[in-house]
Amino acid sequence: MVIEYLTRKINNYLTRLLLNAIKNNNGQFTAQTKDGDQVLNDIPILQNFGFASYSPKGSRGVVVNLGGNRENQIIILTEHGEYKFKDLGEGDAAIYTKDGDYIHLKSGAEIEIKTKSINITADKMEITGDITARGNITATEIKDSFGKLSTFRNDYIKHTHVSASPGSPTAPPAPPLLPEV
Repeated sequence: MVIEYLTRKINNYLTRLLLNAIKNNNGQFTAQTKDGDQVLNDIPILQNFGFASYSPKGSRGVVVNLGGNRENQIIILTEHGEYKFKDLGEGDAAIYTKDGDYIHLKSGAEIEIKTKSINITADKMEITGDITARGNITATEIKDSFGKLSTFRNDYIKHTHVSASPGSPTAPPAPPLLPEV
């Protein structure tokens, strides 16, 4: 009898419930759950520091019943089987959305990102390694060790060639297109 009582008490600390509705109140997420006939509202969803997610309706959550009291709950984990990222190998991790966007950190030092658009705002961005683009690159300015592409383009458009006579080889452009190295 004591063991049955303790087993019920321990089992009453954790529950897995369906989240019927989720609210975002200025970054504090709460959910409505249903446990049998009992509906509980505004249960806080705790999230790890530095990471936030807004689970879709119909997600399941692990609920901690503080002190074994089902009226004093917090949600510590949420997931939705329909949207779960399934392409994980051993040692992999992923961040994903219900729309299919993801950042997949693969073992073997590879990261795969799938989305329609990425916006990065930074004062400075550095990339070490080769870059391959399969599409257009739009930039305000392109600069390398020789100078700015816009300066090179302007000099190219303005440059002329001098020929001693029609059909003969021309002299180097004036002004020179590249600086002396």
